[in-house]
Amino acid sequence: MDDVKQIPVELSKLDELLPNAERRWGFDGPRIAFTHVTDDSRDVVDGGIFVAVAGYETDGHLYLEKAVENGAAVLVVQSDHVSENTELIKPVENHPLILVENTRQAASVLASEFYGNPSSQLKIHGITGTKGKTTTTHILGGILEASGRKVAIMGTLGIEFNGERWKSALTTPGPVEFQKRLRFLVDKGATDIVCEVSAHAGALSRTSSARFETVTYMNLSRDHRDHFSEEEYLDAKLAIARDAVKVNPDVIGIGNARDQHTEEFLSPISENRKIRFAAFEESENHNEVQADVAVTIKSRSSTDLNLTVKTQYWNLDVELPLIGRFNAQNAAAAVAVAMANGIEPEIIAEGLSNARPVPGRLELVDEGQQFSVVVDYAHAPQPAHEALACLRDITKGNLICVLGAGGSRDRGKRPLMGEVLARDCDIAVVTSDNPRKEEPLDIINDIMVGVTRISDKRAEVIVEVDRARAIGIALEKAHPGDTVAVLGKGHEDYQIFKDETIHFDDREVARDWLNSHGHRK
Repeated sequence: MDDVKQIPVELSKLDELLPNAERRWGFDGPRIAFTHVTDDSRDVVDGGIFVAVAGYETDGHLYLEKAVENGAAVLVVQSDHVSENTELIKPVENHPLILVENTRQAASVLASEFYGNPSSQLKIHGITGTKGKTTTTHILGGILEASGRKVAIMGTLGIEFNGERWKSALTTPGPVEFQKRLRFLVDKGATDIVCEVSAHAGALSRTSSARFETVTYMNLSRDHRDHFSEEEYLDAKLAIARDAVKVNPDVIGIGNARDQHTEEFLSPISENRKIRFAAFEESENHNEVQADVAVTIKSRSSTDLNLTVKTQYWNLDVELPLIGRFNAQNAAAAVAVAMANGIEPEIIAEGLSNARPVPGRLELVDEGQQFSVVVDYAHAPQPAHEALACLRDITKGNLICVLGAGGSRDRGKRPLMGEVLARDCDIAVVTSDNPRKEEPLDIINDIMVGVTRISDKRAEVIVEVDRARAIGIALEKAHPGDTVAVLGKGHEDYQIFKDETIHFDDREVARDWLNSHGHRK
């Protein structure tokens, strides 16, 4: 994507884009046009604009002098931040400055303009929620492709378009990078983008100037407590709909009718632009939930879900080639977005029937062994519980689980994960995830606190710090009819330690063990 170019922006347009800003032009005065915008001082070019953003780990205001050295014509700073920390601005106070209320929002607005407003040149469908975003984007992408559209997918797995994939460090990148990606995909010929929109994106205005066609809310459960309180996490999700309406008053809002926060998410959306979806087990009562799209699990197997999809206008039966009861919810969300886009039920059925497993999401590792091996990204208590519950449904023998917890992250969820292991598994192997700056055994001890406080625990619990050996132990204990679930890292192909990051892929480790023990397809 390095060949994606920005276009110069005139000073008069800059005044229009940031109408409430305070301008301090300094001794040189402003330029007539500006060449580039960035929120990274290392990327500043001569005649460009540097937007200083205060993030979780660093503060762009610390790099104002560096940006000037690199040729920045104007610095955009956050007014309240520099007024409270005058030392930040003093070294550059004679340089042209623009003071704004929110530099994150300013970066988003400016980046959209410098990249030629790409979101107005295709349809963007945003998916947010604690869990299910990645799978839902892929299910929806398949339906849209079946209708003849050229669809790109952006999210945790990077960017996918036309058989190509580009990696990404963030589910939703910063505002400048996000607009760059949109421009890249417009130039590549995409007609639609289905993207995961993270809580960080909502809180940090990463997508706030993008024009969304639809925004979909899936659910909310514990996550990101290292950055957000419960209230802040919810508001970050709600901000996604609030921002979308400001850019596109006709945006369609789609929400999970069975989640308590859906109506809050949908509240900014025009009433005639709201669609609600829900998923049910066949034994559940549908009448208590008002849903425009209702998906019911009629039966399940170790390879698929048999679903009935019901709307006000049509019904259809379909085999979804994915496992896990929560994939019925993901399918319901995708159907709701497709319906909002006027896609016919026959095309929706085709897209669902051809859905492909997403890497690291209940992904089967099959080397012909007589027990199941599943790798999943679940790394928080509720997703881990749900993954194990759905695997329990299709497991005749023992359910064996390998699970750890990430270091330098929400410590409070670790005992809760221990409780899940103790209750939901027959055999649990507690191990390392990405320890980061912490000692792996300290993290494991936090998990074990939860294990020990469950008086009626079901699981035999084994501790093995080394993740590769832990996976080997779990596989060694498996017999025909059992399921081994390796949770926490999913698609990740690395492991982060205090002093190094190594290559590590749960799927590769499991496959190598199976091959070395006589299993090979």
